Amino acid sequence: MLAEDISPAEIRQKQSERSDMRSRDLADMLGISEAEYLCAWLGDGTRCITCRPEDVFPKLVEVGPLMALTRNASAVHETIGFFERFSTYRTTAECHGPGIRTHLTSQKWVHGLSVEKRQTEKRRDEQRMCSFQFFDANGTAVHKIHTRPDSDFRAWDRIAEAISLDIDAEDIRSQLQANRAQEPGRIVSASGLETMFEGCKSNLEFHRVSNEAIEHMLNAASAIGLPLICKVSSTGCLQAYEGPVAKIVTMGPWINIMDDQFHMHLRKDHLIGTYIASRANGAEVRTSLEAYDASGKRVIYFVNQDDGTAENESLWQKIIHELPKP
Repeated sequence: MLAEDISPAEIRQKQSERSDMRSRDLADMLGISEAEYLCAWLGDGTRCITCRPEDVFPKLVEVGPLMALTRNASAVHETIGFFERFSTYRTTAECHGPGIRTHLTSQKWVHGLSVEKRQTEKRRDEQRMCSFQFFDANGTAVHKIHTRPDSDFRAWDRIAEAISLDIDAEDIRSQLQANRAQEPGRIVSASGLETMFEGCKSNLEFHRVSNEAIEHMLNAASAIGLPLICKVSSTGCLQAYEGPVAKIVTMGPWINIMDDQFHMHLRKDHLIGTYIASRANGAEVRTSLEAYDASGKRVIYFVNQDDGTAENESLWQKIIHELPKP
């Protein structure tokens, strides 16, 4: 079945047949964007909302704890915290709070959806699962905000009502169908990526390590309680976590951090190269561990959390120097 021939009813039918699949994965299987997939439920738990961060983020302080999710094709970054301080500068914005660090590129935010599901759990009645989800022109998610069991759902409902838009469902589906993303260009080997690095500024150096290096680094940092900064970007949002990592779990091709307030999921089979990057800023050199996919995009970024002491930097450098080579 061609993607352009799939009706909302057929999408819902496919979901009922494959209820074990996440919406993004099922959308990929059907050849449509995640936003187009979710639009099959417009009027049935899903509605259009504004995509302007300045109309949404300042209100979220009323809701209490929330989960922020930013992902790309190979990495998922989830943090639980509080959306407290929001600021804008031209086409960019930031939102910070305990557990939350997001940097937004506003012009990439084109579509917004409010999604509500109910999940029946053992020993419980139905649990509300609500989210605000934002997408670029192609229908690729740039950022998602999910409620937690201890969120203030009355405040959430007030916000959802205030930011809702009356948009014809067919209009938004037509826009998304017209802007379906094309397959990104491919880099055949890591050598192509390294050729790209050669054009970088003279204060930036890359050294290749094994794609197993990230798992090695995470286990080493976890073992000594070394706090890290982990960043993942979508087309319109960079999200960061700062702090220690504890529970590192490998499941098939996925490397996972499964801590109480932070989850990270990385597909290491998507990586074309993992690199130690050294950036000189005057007398200071900052060393990070970065991974790239076959389209040449940076998938994920790690660096030690600078606490102003030499100890953390020394521990980080020891881990970096012991990473496995390719």
